[in-house]
Amino acid sequence: MVEATLDTYHFAFIHASTIGDPGNPRAPNVRTQIVDGKLTFSYTIDQPANETIINVAEERDADGLRPVTYTLLATPNVVHLKKDSAAGVFVIYFAYAPVTDLDAELQVHMDRPTVGYRKWTAEMGIRFL
Repeated sequence: MVEATLDTYHFAFIHASTIGDPGNPRAPNVRTQIVDGKLTFSYTIDQPANETIINVAEERDADGLRPVTYTLLATPNVVHLKKDSAAGVFVIYFAYAPVTDLDAELQVHMDRPTVGYRKWTAEMGIRFL
């Protein structure tokens, strides 16, 4: 589940018409790094305008796409996700108890966060049941 939370490409398909746009399924090009013992990355992506990402007091009609910045920090079983848009800052903490690991690694830019997570946990000697 940590990997699913770190996935940057699913918005257009899983969250269509809310925070995803099937007509704009671009994955952000991100680079992961380990900072203070946490896997970290940040990216900005255009998402469909709605009340969760626009400043409703200043903008009445929600059309088109708006930039939203996501910043993620992950430990092996916790993800801190910060969503920053014109509507403000929204933070979610996800905590998981993993029971399995995926062996396949897809080396494309949309998978960098999940591949970075796998490599990082392997370097720490963490093995999943």
